[in-house]
Amino acid sequence: MLGKNEDQLRRHKALRRKATNNFIKAVGDKSLAEVTTDDWFTFRAALLAKVAAGEIMAASANKDFTYLNAMWSAIAQVKQIPLSYSMKGVALKDAKAKKHTRAPFSDGWIKEELLAPGALAGLNADARYILLGMINTGYRPSEGAGLLPEEIKMDGKVPHILIQPNKNRALKTNIRNGISRTPGSAWKPSRT
Repeated sequence: MLGKNEDQLRRHKALRRKATNNFIKAVGDKSLAEVTTDDWFTFRAALLAKVAAGEIMAASANKDFTYLNAMWSAIAQVKQIPLSYSMKGVALKDAKAKKHTRAPFSDGWIKEELLAPGALAGLNADARYILLGMINTGYRPSEGAGLLPEEIKMDGKVPHILIQPNKNRALKTNIRNGISRTPGSAWKPSRT
């Protein structure tokens, strides 16, 4: 949790709180040492019913399992609490996962809708520059909003930005850490 800004911490906690509340609703409020494999399968059945009813996706249920197990394993290690459960077979299969993959925006749509003259006039300058940077580099909104002046390199042969953890934000994944070229319309705003 080190390196996360206030909003990142809020979201981090909210997801784990939701998973905890879902478990308590399905199984009851138990001490960590009392949680069994049967409890996990009771929880799984409750979430599977929600998946079948179309209330959540299997991926959401699997995230609940992952968040709880990671949290509980860390707590158990620090507090030396023996865990008496197995997670084997708890994860749900998601046959629809590939069907729910979002298609990328086409180049034509981006040019005609987002980059058309006046299309971004309703945004303030900061939001406009962040959006243009997202279009041209693929960075996430938090990565663009959290850039520090020293991470914007416009003087070399190839203008670029450094995507790295800094005092404004942590990166969502380590794979995001690196250099991103700033071509096209993202180059000009980054200079100001």
